[in-house]
Amino acid sequence: MGVTVVDVEHGTLLPNQTVVVAGGRIERVEESHRALPPGTTVIPARGRYLLPGLWDTHVHLAAVAIDRLGNRPGNYEINASWHLPLFLAHGVTGVRDMSGNFAMLRTWRDQVGSGVRAGPRIVHTGWKIGAPEPVVPGAPRDPHTPAELRRAVDRAADAGVDFIKVETMQPEELRVVAEEAHRRGLQVVGHVGPWMTLRTASELGLDGVEHLHQGVAAGSTEEEHLAESAGREFSWWGERLVRIGWWNHAQRRRRRAERMIVTWDSATEARTIEVLARNHTEQTPTLSALRDIQRLEPEIPPERLAWLPPKILRTDTTDKAVGPWREQIFLKQFALQMRVTRMMQQAGVPILAGTDSPGTRRVPGMSLVDELELLAQAGLSNLEALQTATINPARFLRLSDSLGTVTPGKVADLVLVDENPLANLGALRTVRAVVAGGRYYSREELDRRLEGVRQVLAQLRRDAAPSAVASDGAAPGNTR
Repeated sequence: MGVTVVDVEHGTLLPNQTVVVAGGRIERVEESHRALPPGTTVIPARGRYLLPGLWDTHVHLAAVAIDRLGNRPGNYEINASWHLPLFLAHGVTGVRDMSGNFAMLRTWRDQVGSGVRAGPRIVHTGWKIGAPEPVVPGAPRDPHTPAELRRAVDRAADAGVDFIKVETMQPEELRVVAEEAHRRGLQVVGHVGPWMTLRTASELGLDGVEHLHQGVAAGSTEEEHLAESAGREFSWWGERLVRIGWWNHAQRRRRRAERMIVTWDSATEARTIEVLARNHTEQTPTLSALRDIQRLEPEIPPERLAWLPPKILRTDTTDKAVGPWREQIFLKQFALQMRVTRMMQQAGVPILAGTDSPGTRRVPGMSLVDELELLAQAGLSNLEALQTATINPARFLRLSDSLGTVTPGKVADLVLVDENPLANLGALRTVRAVVAGGRYYSREELDRRLEGVRQVLAQLRRDAAPSAVASDGAAPGNTR
């Protein structure tokens, strides 16, 4: 009672509201005058702000088992004990998993949905089509022919995936996958290879683009030439020329990156962005991941290190410094990625917030606010940034009838914070309570679940210590 509801659709505040939840859904949103029925659980909220639960639309819950060290088989169940409480404790009530072990993802999705496990709701695919693994058990491995690609999509659809993700494909392969997926009622999202223009991918039916690698290339006046160069390099014979030493991958990538930057033109970029807006092709920029992968801020704050398992630290943060020429390219590239994000927002391209968590400093849940703040730095308003993690995912995922706003009839996925996030996105770091699927989690309960995460991490560090000594001579528990 007495809470201020944040209207993320219109950017307004509704003060002194009572939000009544019953049966997992929002029953009423009204001014705090009516008496509540006896026995009603009242959440202390006066003077605080209530907004829809947040979405991280690019995560990997089961891509790598975080307890796997050396040749030991990985236990994916540990992943859930780490990921899911962290997401929930930071107000993330929905995640879109972008590739991983289908059986584990389906198990966790069903457990969360039935209330057996606490965590964010999960929408997921299996593995990516185009990667070496079959998208779901029984699907073709590394499919390339039209028949194999259609069969991979059909197996995934029959297994009940929520969407299809593609690895970098050739245009004719993407066309087949998009046609079959759309026939089965599934969206197709994924990566665009350097040999394909972003315009081409959108026109072939790609519904959503992850990251901004080709987003910047779309502004180069030499985009077609750069794509043809990459196509030759990654062709069957091009890879053999690389293998025998006639071509150098790193040098060729560097030349393309340099030409992409010096030939970038806003008018050229705008023409491709118009195509994306017309086709309603969404973009998940993952700015926080691009910043980290390009090592623009190599130091990881101690408070983040404390929440990362040894597996992530050893594989994602060790000896990852970049040379001076790459640093300069990455700085210029990231500046353009930020600018392109703003241009897409202004042109009406749907933008979704995603972190590509976990990795480097990207701790599940904790890193989503980083992403929203980067989107604001790119030029989105605080409201527009909030929409990328609330109403935009609900619309794109075809869930807006039940999620995305604090509205009667919607599922009760809610976050309570101390301050107004429309004025300061950092307010999202002061989560006081979460309602996920109608279940209330107080700050005290969320903290108890975080204590469980600390215990999981402590055990992982104990298990990792002998491996660290054996593999590189470092003292147990140290990282470089």
